Amino acid sequence: MNNIADYVKILMLQYEALYQDLSNIELVYESKRLRDRLIINSLKNKKIYFHLICMTQVTKNTKSTKKSEELDELLKVIGS
Repeated sequence: MNNIADYVKILMLQYEALYQDLSNIELVYESKRLRDRLIINSLKNKKIYFHLICMTQVTKNTKSTKKSEELDELLKVIGS
């Protein structure tokens, strides 16, 4: 439990150092930017995961390849 408390303290100090002087508008912009970055990274990780599944299977699972193609399309739409 002590590790979690230390982690929370580090996050609080990091927030204060990075964002305490920003206006509300800038905070909203930064939160949207970080959210978009998180979504893009999540999609990329899922795409890699589905490609690995396809590579490890002798016969490709059409559901996995279809999901991978859908993630490719989402990445194109987001513009990574």
